[in-house]
Amino acid sequence: MMMKKLILVLFTMLSLFLISIDRVYADSHADIKIDGQFNDWDHINKAQVGYYNMGSWTMVVSEDTLSFYIDNGNNSNISIPDKNYTLKVGNRSYDLEFNNSDGQVSVTARDINDSWRSLGNVGTGIIKKDGSKQTGEFSVPLMKLGISTANAAETTLNNPNLGPQTVTATASQINSSSSDSSNSSSSSSANSSSSSSSNSSSSSASETSSSNSAEGSSTPQDSASSSSSQASPNNQTNDLGISIDGNFNDWSDKPKAPMKIEGDDDNIKYVSLLADDKNIYFYIEMRPVLSGGYVNFQPSGYELTVGNAKYFLDLNKNKTVELNEGQVKLVTLGIYNSKTDKYEKLDDHVAVTKKKITQKMGDGSTVTGEGYLFECAVPLSELKESSNMPGQTIALANKNLWTGQINASGGSTKPIILAVVGLLIAIFSAYKYGNCKSKSWRNNTK
Repeated sequence: MMMKKLILVLFTMLSLFLISIDRVYADSHADIKIDGQFNDWDHINKAQVGYYNMGSWTMVVSEDTLSFYIDNGNNSNISIPDKNYTLKVGNRSYDLEFNNSDGQVSVTARDINDSWRSLGNVGTGIIKKDGSKQTGEFSVPLMKLGISTANAAETTLNNPNLGPQTVTATASQINSSSSDSSNSSSSSSANSSSSSSSNSSSSSASETSSSNSAEGSSTPQDSASSSSSQASPNNQTNDLGISIDGNFNDWSDKPKAPMKIEGDDDNIKYVSLLADDKNIYFYIEMRPVLSGGYVNFQPSGYELTVGNAKYFLDLNKNKTVELNEGQVKLVTLGIYNSKTDKYEKLDDHVAVTKKKITQKMGDGSTVTGEGYLFECAVPLSELKESSNMPGQTIALANKNLWTGQINASGGSTKPIILAVVGLLIAIFSAYKYGNCKSKSWRNNTK
């Protein structure tokens, strides 16, 4: 009899758990209507997007429909572009374009994987203007793209005319990336989490989107500021999956923050600082807003704080590099410990490349420029005055590039994980309660 009651209790708890999971997903996606009201997006995490002036965006993917939202942050310097949206669903890529007629938008697409074949109208949208504020929402049925479902397929969206970030959504969940985004991302990254999205401290994102070139993705969590502290203090994870190889796509779901020198609103650098139990990683992308800004590889001036210790870093023996677009070079990392007066030089711990970036002229027109992007891994084993224990402060400063410092951050726990933990605790409690009752019954019958 007691066993039957225990089974009934466990079955009830499992049913409630499954309902709660369904509610989590339903709350994230239900009732999104392309009607120009926009309040159905209020409960969905968004990531920042832009170069210096920031708007926000997010993307959700249900089983059969892609929906995304964009606003310009009530900033007249940002407009929602009509062209150059690159949508990726798994290994499929599409070029999206908006045809706007008095705020009513038809979305057309071309299949990049099929010689840019036109797919015609694939979706609808609405863009509303209220003074300097622009807000848009759009929907694309996946069947119009020749896709039956997006389940288990990573879905990303970027537009260099809007910002360097990539918003990311995965089936049945929202990622802000970038986003932060890049934040990514949206997830988005929408790279996450509410993504990008993620965004990674820098609310994890992708700044970029270029495929295998050096475009990493970014979702800045903070607007460009003279001093940035990413979303949370360092929470180290076992493995961040970052390789110093010049590929940079492993940064697509990591948080990034726009950094600048106080008083200089043009020369923005997107920076990410992360740590696991083996290395401290940083990523820096030179992306000035205006053409002619500072885009060079900066080899010196890095101050790394780990706990109560400070280390001085140099890259490529304090020498800059000159690369062609798309070229990658591995260079040295130098670590100076002022307490011990020792200097260590590590080969191939820094990767540098040069890539295309979108900038603006003084008249507001858009041009294509080039800027340096680099990544670095600092082994904790080389930081003799520090440990690899989580929770300690990890910060990076460089007066040559920005005012203040940026703090490291780690990953976040998704609600589903918390739900599983709660279920396990409930099951254990039910088992323990049933076992105690059974023992009590046996004792009373003796």
